[in-house]
Amino acid sequence: MAVVAIIALIIGWTAFNRSGENVIPTAQNQLEDAARVVDTQINEVSDDLGKAAEDMRLASARTTAQTELAALEVRAEADEDSEVIAQEIAEIRADLNTAYNGASAQARQEWTALSVSLTNLEEEVRSGTATALESFGELLISLGGDVRTDI
Repeated sequence: MAVVAIIALIIGWTAFNRSGENVIPTAQNQLEDAARVVDTQINEVSDDLGKAAEDMRLASARTTAQTELAALEVRAEADEDSEVIAQEIAEIRADLNTAYNGASAQARQEWTALSVSLTNLEEEVRSGTATALESFGELLISLGGDVRTDI
């Protein structure tokens, strides 16, 4: 679009020059306007790319956590050592915390809710409550439902 504006400017300048008027101030204003439009468009694209990169990074971290939690759920159903499973849940929470570090405010709110769920699951697994397997399922659904697939 800016290229078309520049070409139109050159054609206009040529036409003005034939009439003997000085078009340099007009051309300069048009070039400055075009530069502002291009800068705005570049900033918008840069913002969009930054948001997409964050979405992809968080989706990857959430998918990894979901996979690891699914494996831990199977191990919990097989009555493996609950302390080891709880420790691995804590590690998953730490990895997700790192992934969410520096994320947008909305993503940090999502992380807060997710962190609470992971902490509760870790405590349920350590104490051996009957609701631990149910909490695994709810957390897996939550993680799967929040992952964007349209990126």
